[in-house]
Amino acid sequence: MKNFLTTAMITAALASPLKGEEEDLVTVEQFFNTCAIINTDLTEVSDFDFGMCIGIVKAIDQIGLMNCNSKRNYGHEIPIYLTADTDKVSYGALLQAMTNWAAEKPELWGQEVAYLILAVAEKFPCDID
Repeated sequence: MKNFLTTAMITAALASPLKGEEEDLVTVEQFFNTCAIINTDLTEVSDFDFGMCIGIVKAIDQIGLMNCNSKRNYGHEIPIYLTADTDKVSYGALLQAMTNWAAEKPELWGQEVAYLILAVAEKFPCDID
């Protein structure tokens, strides 16, 4: 239960506003438009945007991995779509999986960036067996 609450708090933090304005939640579309270019041309990305992309990717990575380990090692009841086995996955592979997923799902572009956990769970499923 403790891990689930921690996950909920991290997810809430991810969904919290950047730059201190409640109406400026980062969406899947903003993530895609800002972060997809990182793998092709770093000169086009500001330091702030680069840091935001790293933070989002690593936060989603940690949520998925923590949930996977909690489910695998302790049998916690966590929905499989919130788990991902990313222990040996590089930052670049995570970023690519998230941007590819976002490009394929424009109907979710208006959703909060926390939805990217679905991309990671789909690409790097948590094997419980």
